[in-house]
Amino acid sequence: MIQQKLDTLLASHTAPTLMGVKPANLVSLPRFETFEQMVRNYNTHLNQQDIYFHPVCQCNCKQLLLVYRKSELINTLCQSQKRAFLLSYGYPVYHKTNVELYFDEILSYLAQRILSTKGFPHEIGIFLGYPLEDVVGFIANNGCNYKYSGCWKVYGDETYSRRLFAQYKSCKQQLSHALKSADGNLLNYLCTNSMIQDRRV
Repeated sequence: MIQQKLDTLLASHTAPTLMGVKPANLVSLPRFETFEQMVRNYNTHLNQQDIYFHPVCQCNCKQLLLVYRKSELINTLCQSQKRAFLLSYGYPVYHKTNVELYFDEILSYLAQRILSTKGFPHEIGIFLGYPLEDVVGFIANNGCNYKYSGCWKVYGDETYSRRLFAQYKSCKQQLSHALKSADGNLLNYLCTNSMIQDRRV
């Protein structure tokens, strides 16, 4: 029963990543005894599909899990303007060739930032595929004066972001529907079906 509820949560909150249209999703899960075993099991079966499950923070009542596609996340972090932005926050992204080499250290630093800020550091939006203009705009405006609010607050290209939001919603609907036809077992479904979607918006 726990596994089925967990699969439903993951399908609902990480579908865009699982379907290949987003570099990463962050999901908050209730604590349970078999969490570490579950993470190992998912990684064992899905790393070969470039899907990774990485715990970034745990407390008494919940745990934050970063679900990402490694190649897509590395490509995102390698983009020069985003690298410069992350470097200003202390991330070890000195050169694009360093990103893959220091990838584990980058994730560890992100976890430290989450703990030190006691919440979500603004730069986490870069990891989650938010446009840089929206991340910078949110910081500069303290979360106010946005053009539109969807999966995040939009300060840049509203049309582009709205298309992304629609694409993410479609991914969630498709995966939720597919999961129902697969007896609710997300891992088995992902291991036997290619869910990669066209990233173009």
